[in-house]
Amino acid sequence: MDNTLLLAMAASLGYMTTGLVRGFSSPGVPSMKQISPHLVPDDNAFSWISSIPPSGAFMGSLCAGPSMQLLGRRRTVMLSSPLWVLGWCLIALAQNYEMMLFARILTGFCVGLVTPSTAVYVSECSYPEIRGVLGSLPALFMAGGILLSYIMGAWLPWNQLAWASAVFPALLLVVMIPLPESPAWLLSRGQIVDADKSLKWLHHQPRTPSSSIPVELRQTSVFTVTSEATQPSVSSNKNLKSGFSRKELFRRPVLVPFALTFTLLIFQQVSGIDAIIFYTVSIFHSAGSQIDDHLATILVGLVQLVANFVSLFIVDRAGRRPLLIASGALMCVALAALGVHFHLQKYGMGEGLGLLPLISLTVFMVGFSIGYLK
Repeated sequence: MDNTLLLAMAASLGYMTTGLVRGFSSPGVPSMKQISPHLVPDDNAFSWISSIPPSGAFMGSLCAGPSMQLLGRRRTVMLSSPLWVLGWCLIALAQNYEMMLFARILTGFCVGLVTPSTAVYVSECSYPEIRGVLGSLPALFMAGGILLSYIMGAWLPWNQLAWASAVFPALLLVVMIPLPESPAWLLSRGQIVDADKSLKWLHHQPRTPSSSIPVELRQTSVFTVTSEATQPSVSSNKNLKSGFSRKELFRRPVLVPFALTFTLLIFQQVSGIDAIIFYTVSIFHSAGSQIDDHLATILVGLVQLVANFVSLFIVDRAGRRPLLIASGALMCVALAALGVHFHLQKYGMGEGLGLLPLISLTVFMVGFSIGYLK
């Protein structure tokens, strides 16, 4: 069995913990409001505790780039584990609002640290033929983490939910220890022998000029490999240095993909996905759903997980652009329907529409998962 799949699944535990961070506030904060009201003294505190992790994630993402370059992709992922465990422990032991807020920011910081690191790590350790599928695993694990948080939160109080969530970053550290570093990062540091060992571990193949070195790495001209050589040699010290420069950054082939990616990320964030994930239980409670708030939340999380899994098989066949269009359309219809429900409810005209919130959020999750999530 190719070890690349094992590596991708192990590293994706970071995304599962990310899902736990995102899903915690939906069942956790309402539980906190009931059991420990001093931690959530008013609606303003409720909103801050629920939504503050993205602020920490912003700071973590700024640190991720330098950390990946200096420490490597694998070590950066591992660095997040003890910080995450600390954050969850602080949440579970929080005695006041300020301590809770700091702990939530810390868990968000780890989200920003591990999200790009895992994506780059998995991408650099896989061949192009399987990169699309493996690159989708983190999103699948994140959906699994959100669902797991919803399920545990239906039965556990907020502090026990935090203790249970701390297990997963600890497990992440354990499973990352035997994994190799990214071959691409090792090559950039001039560690040719270690890069060769990493490739052997990943693909169970003896080193040969054609099979051991992925085409992207061979195209960098870092290696000068001859049929007589038993070890790759460095063509020049210059080749081992990073190719980054301001001139390269502002070239059209770089600017166009950057602009497209940046625009899609903006649309992804303003789609309302975070608000829905953070407040799912509260949304169903306010909407007066005919189904138990926690059960409806679990159903939405389950739909998101299934939609993520199905999208693994259609994303390469259908193409990204058609899926993005379909994704936007479905989310638009779903949010419009949910808005209509709340509008009618305001005027006492929502009788018989008790299932509309569940249907709306289910359709929204399907739409988001097949397009904008990718």
